[in-house]
Amino acid sequence: MVLAPIDAAVNESQSNCARSFSLTRLDLTDFRNFSRLRLETDSRPVVLVGKNGVGKTNILEAISCLSYGRGLRRARLFEMAKHTPKLEKKWAVAANIQGLYGLVSLGVGWSNNENLIESRNKRDFRVNGSSVNSHNTLNEHISIVWMTPAQDRLFSDSPSGRRHFIDQLVSAFDINHITRIKEFERGRRDRMRILRSNILDKNWLDAVEQGMAERAVAIAAGRLDIVSRLHDEVISIDSKFPCPGVGINGLVEDWLRDMPALNAEEMYKKQLAEDRSRDRETGGSVGPHLSDLTATFNREGVPASQASTGEQKAILIAILLAHSRLLAQLRGAPPIMLLDEVVAHLDSNRRESLFECLLKMGTQAWMTGTDLEFFSGLSNNARYLRVDKSTIKEE
Repeated sequence: MVLAPIDAAVNESQSNCARSFSLTRLDLTDFRNFSRLRLETDSRPVVLVGKNGVGKTNILEAISCLSYGRGLRRARLFEMAKHTPKLEKKWAVAANIQGLYGLVSLGVGWSNNENLIESRNKRDFRVNGSSVNSHNTLNEHISIVWMTPAQDRLFSDSPSGRRHFIDQLVSAFDINHITRIKEFERGRRDRMRILRSNILDKNWLDAVEQGMAERAVAIAAGRLDIVSRLHDEVISIDSKFPCPGVGINGLVEDWLRDMPALNAEEMYKKQLAEDRSRDRETGGSVGPHLSDLTATFNREGVPASQASTGEQKAILIAILLAHSRLLAQLRGAPPIMLLDEVVAHLDSNRRESLFECLLKMGTQAWMTGTDLEFFSGLSNNARYLRVDKSTIKEE
């Protein structure tokens, strides 16, 4: 039986469907365990059920390749190719996306049949069948966020995972954020090479540290902005999920809270100059690469790291729902959500609350699980597909 709140959410979501990102067709070629796969869908949520290891997550990963970055597994390009005895390895993902500007065809693919080895690390991007130079062009037509089981203990694992998580959230608003991080890391490497060279080029070192300072402040500013937005938005979500406090701790972030950006740049350059001798010996440096996302279970300030696995997952879902609502406000439509094993560790009340939030927002959520019964609260408001040995059939 469908709960009353779900019925209300469906009525509200019907007006959102015309203004949403949704995948209407997905084609995979030699991707992971799929030689060929075509799925045709509508704007409803999609539930993929089946045993572990049959390829459910591979489908979500394929969709995530249409978004900026390395996909939800952060896999190397050759790892996503189907294992075959052929020397040539390749894979392709194509999708029809119903977006803000109507129907558009997007595609991404990779092949190792080029002579130049460096070309093996490049993907081919297509929009409506025509090659485009950048992944950025795809992001004009699609918006995707995701959650994986590896994030279930996000708040008790290493800070690097939390930095990656918050940076992914920022990049959904500002695609240049990831580029700044890459350029900052390149600057760190260049600085270390200069510090450890036999002849120290002070002018070159000053220029490298100037670039690091500019990018460090921009990175920290992006993180502070999204954290502030999330902090306010989680309050507005009426659900059974926690109302977490969200923050970011870091040297540059702390400076930006108390001073203008230009002053923070000067402070960071001064710090780098003072630390040259030490960094030359240790190989390290201070900066946004050491910052850490913080979260509390509720407004009383209980650290998320002290919560159970189920509570940590609930905190993560609350943050992602808030983030998706913010994206919907920014782009005029909710993003496609990829939620791998999302109902694991959730009790029945939180499962129903999650489904209600997704339907109310009008998002096309792709969810995976091993037990169809856990998704019964969605009733006929979702499409159910069973995955078995690289084949898919309607449930």
